[in-house]
Amino acid sequence: MRGFPLLERLVEQGPLSPTDLAGLLELRTSTIAAHIDRLEELGWARRESSGRKGVLVSATDAGRAAHAQYLVVRRAVLAELLQPLAAEDLLEFARLTAEIVRQDEAGESER
Repeated sequence: MRGFPLLERLVEQGPLSPTDLAGLLELRTSTIAAHIDRLEELGWARRESSGRKGVLVSATDAGRAAHAQYLVVRRAVLAELLQPLAAEDLLEFARLTAEIVRQDEAGESER
């Protein structure tokens, strides 16, 4: 489901406005609105009126549980994919992954 990056932001940083979510995920607000609609239909998110920001979106308990399950599955798939690699290859993969994350975070601070 394409809404998991949005749900992840809500779980980790929420509640957030749709505009803030759009900025974080580099998507149009209309696209974010459609994802929020879908997450609400699933019972994973809710919109709440906020005087300061207009509307804030937060993850529900069901949304947090769905996110936790998503992480379990994602980790299992990754473990299965990496299982055939030798120890030195895993270390190199971890080093490269850390460098990619570092580069991405450095890029975000420049935006």
